[in-house]
Amino acid sequence: MGLFNSKEKYYWERRLGDPCDNFLILTESDIKRGDLEIIFECLKTNKTLTEIIFESIRINDIGVFALSEALKINITLRHLTLNGAGIDCSKARYLAGLLTETKTLEEIDLSDNFIKDAGVKHLSDALYINRSLETLILNDNMIQLNGIRYLSEALRMNNTLTCLDISKNTFDYRVLLCIGSMVNNTRTLRSLNIGKIGINCVSCVILTCALERNYSITDINLLCNSDIWRDEAELEIKKELEENISGRKKQRFENGKLLLHCYHFENESFFYKENIPLDIFKIIFRISGCWYRFYNKYL
Repeated sequence: MGLFNSKEKYYWERRLGDPCDNFLILTESDIKRGDLEIIFECLKTNKTLTEIIFESIRINDIGVFALSEALKINITLRHLTLNGAGIDCSKARYLAGLLTETKTLEEIDLSDNFIKDAGVKHLSDALYINRSLETLILNDNMIQLNGIRYLSEALRMNNTLTCLDISKNTFDYRVLLCIGSMVNNTRTLRSLNIGKIGINCVSCVILTCALERNYSITDINLLCNSDIWRDEAELEIKKELEENISGRKKQRFENGKLLLHCYHFENESFFYKENIPLDIFKIIFRISGCWYRFYNKYL
């Protein structure tokens, strides 16, 4: 870290340390060359800010590393937004290092970046260790099948994350099976945003059946997906969420009375038959074998 212009450092210390404002939004027009380096240095000792948003500011590898190191020291920041910051796999590795050490960061928004599956692997590995993060936003990050697998396995062990946003990542039915597995695995996730990911009728069935084995999720965002069976699917999913909100399903889990359903298809092409009534589809889906045999066979 180089020497800073004393006037610039004083300016940013005052701006970040304003006792009347614990929230700061920075856009590209707010900063000039060299300011990010000063800001990251100031964050090490800042005891005022609880939320900072870097709005569409491209940050290079050195900058993301410096920010991550600063926030390992910072003890007040709770919410970090880096949307449109050009975060790729290598930069995600630095943020994963932050997540393994921070005890205060509760939310990280990485919308509109290029994290992809390899970057999600770094973040998922950190979730095995992290005990502070409650909200992770990864919408529009080119995430595919392996990325969702990594998150699903991490959520099996993580017990603090309550809100996950993976919207605007285009998935196929195999990924929806992984999301179903994720819903099965988690017992702490309360909110799941899967809007604009290409969900169709079959995906809704998978999601509804997975929700039958989950008692923690109370909010699911399905906006901007296929309209096929929209009304019926919404009713089925709403029914499961109401059970979770009321706590009745959790009580059945604790009493050991919840029946575990099995799902299996012998013919992959059956996934594209969208003219079957939803209730009949669900019955076939439940009685035709074992979910995990299907999961292992097609994934």
